[in-house]
Amino acid sequence: MGAAHSASEEVRELEGKTGFSSDQIEQLHRRFKQLSGDQPTIRKENFNNVPDLELNPIRSKIVRAFFDNRNLRKGPSGLADEINFEDFLTIMSYFRPIDTSMDEEQVELSRKEKLRSCGFLGLEGGCAVAVKQGP
Repeated sequence: MGAAHSASEEVRELEGKTGFSSDQIEQLHRRFKQLSGDQPTIRKENFNNVPDLELNPIRSKIVRAFFDNRNLRKGPSGLADEINFEDFLTIMSYFRPIDTSMDEEQVELSRKEKLRSCGFLGLEGGCAVAVKQGP
C-alpha cells in the first residue's frame, strides 16, 4: 500500500509540473518504456526507431530539444547524454496545446517557449529559421 500511495503522489506531482492528466502520464510512460527498451533512461539513438520522425524535416531539432540542458532546466548550455521519464515528460509538456484560459500575454510567452525549446528561437528571442518568400 505504501508503494501505491507513493506512486500516486508521484503522479500528482508530475501532473502539477507538466499539466498532463494521470491518464496521459500513464500513456506517455508506456511510450517512454517502449522507446527506452524498458530501461530507466532514453538516449538520442532511441529516437531512431520512431517512424513518424524518420522523414520529418525538423527531426534533428525535435530530438535535440529532448536533450538540451536549457529545456531540461539543468544548465545554460550543452546536451544531456540521456534523459529519464520526468525529463521526457517535461519536454513533452512543451508540445501540449495552449491552455484556452490564458490571456494574450501568457499565450505569447507559451509560444515563444515552445519555439525556443525546439531551437527555432535564439536565447535573445530572434528567429533562427528563415522563411523563403515567393519565387
